[in-house]
Amino acid sequence: MEGRVKEISKLLESAMRLSCIIKKGILFNKTSALVKFSTEEPYQSQGRDFFKLYGFNSLLPLTQANSEYYSPSRHHKILIRGEKEEEQYIEVWDQHRLRLVKELKKVHSTIIENPVFGEISWSSDERYIAYIAEASKKKSGSFWSGEEDVGNTNLYKENFGEGLANVTNPRLYVFDIKENSVSEIPLPADIYPAQSRFRPNSYDLVIVGLKKTPYKVGMAAMLNRESNLYQINLDTKEVIKIDTQDTLQGIVFPRFNPSGTLLAYYGVPKGKRAHMMCLSINLLDWENKAPRCLVDVVEDYNDHFNGIYGFHDSLSTLNWLNDEKLIFETHHKGSDCIFTADLNGNVSEFTYDLLKPYHLSLLDVQQDTALIRAANGLNFHRILIANHTNGIWSNTLIDNLTPTPTTPEEEKIIDALNSATMTTIKHQNTEMSSFLYHTSPGNPLYIMPHGGPHSSAFIDFTWSLGVRLALGYNVLMPNYRGSTGYGSKNLEALLKNVGTMDVEDCLESLELAKHYVDTNYVISYGGSHGGFLSAHLASTGVPKLSIVVNGVTDISSMSLVTDITDWCYAEVFNEDPVFPPTEAHIAGMYRASPVARSGNISIPVLIVTGGSDKRVPPHSSMQLYRILKGRGVDVKLLWYDNDGHSLLSKSTAYDFIANQFVWVEEKIKGSA
Repeated sequence: MEGRVKEISKLLESAMRLSCIIKKGILFNKTSALVKFSTEEPYQSQGRDFFKLYGFNSLLPLTQANSEYYSPSRHHKILIRGEKEEEQYIEVWDQHRLRLVKELKKVHSTIIENPVFGEISWSSDERYIAYIAEASKKKSGSFWSGEEDVGNTNLYKENFGEGLANVTNPRLYVFDIKENSVSEIPLPADIYPAQSRFRPNSYDLVIVGLKKTPYKVGMAAMLNRESNLYQINLDTKEVIKIDTQDTLQGIVFPRFNPSGTLLAYYGVPKGKRAHMMCLSINLLDWENKAPRCLVDVVEDYNDHFNGIYGFHDSLSTLNWLNDEKLIFETHHKGSDCIFTADLNGNVSEFTYDLLKPYHLSLLDVQQDTALIRAANGLNFHRILIANHTNGIWSNTLIDNLTPTPTTPEEEKIIDALNSATMTTIKHQNTEMSSFLYHTSPGNPLYIMPHGGPHSSAFIDFTWSLGVRLALGYNVLMPNYRGSTGYGSKNLEALLKNVGTMDVEDCLESLELAKHYVDTNYVISYGGSHGGFLSAHLASTGVPKLSIVVNGVTDISSMSLVTDITDWCYAEVFNEDPVFPPTEAHIAGMYRASPVARSGNISIPVLIVTGGSDKRVPPHSSMQLYRILKGRGVDVKLLWYDNDGHSLLSKSTAYDFIANQFVWVEEKIKGSA
């Protein structure tokens, strides 16, 4: 076993080094682009960033910074530097030199760089940038400190939950580059600012105003938050609420067309409680402020276009190719696909020269040209530049990031990817589909349901899949009713049926997988809602092993301590939260949870949790651990004290993935 542990460690290390993450892409013209990559090292706390240039002749600096934002003309660039809030500052560069530096510590705290709140927005004349930042925090001391504010050092400060724990008081700021000055824009007291955007050829600014709630709630992966559009005039500082359709409860990612005559935005349908739902694209005629729906919600499944879905990062790629055509990214039958929509609402899928299926990401758009990343589970990233002329796409593959192996471990991973087959399994009882990656039919099988639940099993490339295949496992990634990309009805079918319908669909995918691979030795593995399903599957007797990563184990006990209490009520009852919860609510949430069936679990279970998780607080993992431990079930708990829901730190990810492979190998060997 010692030799196998070393092999696993070397494979993990090699896989992380083989794959690179595409962090950002910038188009300069129809043939030139800059792409920022990051490579991971298992022993490093942060990845190593590097740039790659394609058809490039600019002198813009390639210096390392926290983040960077190019101006619309690509002649200027903003760099944000400084790791700590008291050290943060902005640099403005032109094509040849550093123009100015602005320290921010006396103005506000950290700039918020999260797609929930949007990114820096430039005015079209490149004089102003608008952004969201955390307001300066008042220093508090003890009653004997002599500070102006005393006794509040330990006062609880509400935040915006998982992934946004440092955001407590977001404000809107505008940086005047000409005057080298930053000012706060006063806003109505009942909103928080997000996703600012300048109107072309003017100093009008549009923002999303997030409606304040009695207490701050989690925002990441939650598209159901109430919001509206607001117009701000920089000269007068007047803030006007823009009237949009009364059929919408929220608006995200406003985008002006190049001439500034039309404003496009995603609409969140009123009355929808799921954390992600099918969205609409809407248009506002700027002159008369008349809104209309351009691309409506798609209720029923079809092969061509199943509606618009995504989290904040992919939704933020909404853009205009020209004054009359939008381009956007959406989940579609297990892939992220790219579509366009004209002003009549006609939707067309982006066509490309690679053999389908591929998972596409829109990196940048400029003047009828798109920079696109393409990958799938068995193929490393490709970079495309696509030009849209007279309604026709022509695309050029500018880079294939498949690496050349330099070690036996790297060669083993690439050989496994090359020899594996990806089979799309269409469910018989529903319109869902699952993805099976397989080499030898007799290998043990991982079933890996996705989280959410309103997300999707994607065919995107992940280095961990290569490791599983290289170690001799087959992998099944099921979609189930509730998954995105299959029409709104399929998504909403899960509400009030969580813990039954999704489990049934996972079991159906396993049954159908029998046509291709052996399912005698199944390992269930999932995180968050995937962990919820992995724990449920453990009680069915089908898997031989179960791995539960930050899994929802008891919705009832989670409901008042999670940052998304509304998620608990939506999934179980399709209702809004009740304070305090009734006995019926507590009982219903408990019945839908894995702990209600934990008396049927007799297989070994590995539980993994982040001690700082605000989405599924770690007591959820401890609860299942105590129940199984008390019953004498073989259970192991890995606790990463400083990590949150995604277990994102490099050292944690490497450790828990290595641990789970070693644990699985030990259990398989012990049962032989």
